[in-house]
Formats: sequence, C-alpha cells, structure tokens
Amino acid sequence: MLERACRDASSWAPDITLAVNVSPIQLASPSWVDSVLDVLHRVGMPAGRLELEITESVLARDPAAARDVLRRLRQTGVRIAIDDFGVGYSSMAQLRELPFDTIKLDQSFAAALLQDEARDMTCSIIASVVHLARSMHLAVTAEGVETRQQLDLLRGLGCTSLQGYLFGRPRPLAALAADRP
Repeated sequence: MLERACRDASSWAPDITLAVNVSPIQLASPSWVDSVLDVLHRVGMPAGRLELEITESVLARDPAAARDVLRRLRQTGVRIAIDDFGVGYSSMAQLRELPFDTIKLDQSFAAALLQDEARDMTCSIIASVVHLARSMHLAVTAEGVETRQQLDLLRGLGCTSLQGYLFGRPRPLAALAADRP
C-alpha cells in the first residue's frame, strides 16, 4: 500500500506531501524503517514528501521502541505527525520526547466549534495548542473542517493547515488526475 501511494504521489506537484497512516504492527516491526526507505528509493520520491501519521494509541504500546523508529525515519527526512491529537493518550512528554513535525488536531475540536456551549472552551484549547506548537516549531493541522464557520474560527485561532469535507471529499485517483490542468 505504501509503495502504491508513493508511486502515485511521485507524479504530483513537488510541493504536495503524501500523508499515510501507520499501524501499530508497522511501527513495531524491526524492518519497517528499511522497508519505508526502500519504497522511497524504488519510486524515486524524496523522503521529505512523505508524512507518516501516528495515532496516540500506537505510541502507548511501547514508547521507547516508537521513539527509536520515529527518530530513525525523521533523520532520513520523512516527516512525522501525531494524528487525532487531544482525544486519547496525550501527554506533553510525548511532544517533548518524540520527533514530531506536525500536530493533527482531532476532528472533534472542529465539531465542537459549532456547539454554542463548547465553543469558548474549545477555542481556548485550540489557541493553546497552536501557541505550544509554534513555540516547538511544529505545524498544526485541524481535521474535520466541514463549514465556513469552522474555517474562519480555526484560521482566526492561528491554524494555517486545515483538512476536511469543506475542501473536498475522498475521490478515486483517476478523478483527481482528470482535474489537473
């Protein structure tokens, strides 16, 4: 799956990053780093165009092993994101100890922006995470953006990277290629 995704992405514009979710089994495999690097080499895709998304629950299994694998990958230029941040086994120690490039805020935060009773607290949390990320030189991506109201609030809170149905729904690769000039 990784090879196919990298092969497809290698034909995209060079400023587009491919984000791929990582399973606990992959992260636990001693040969996985070499497999990732082998795929990148075979398809001719620069490591910096690949971002691996790690969920907090994956990190909870064996933090020391995860730290080693993620550091090895990051040393090659592969980008690392902590996915669904804020709803699971979050800890500030993970941000300090693990080599992340990006924090991906769980979609529940964007959803809470549409609830009057939760909006103020949610805005405070998002603003705090954005401030923390900037001080650590990390990017923040807000997931689950479906409305213009969410977009405006998240941009106002400092989120510069956003994803969700507001921007497009999942589509087959052939349909994406047909849209390109």
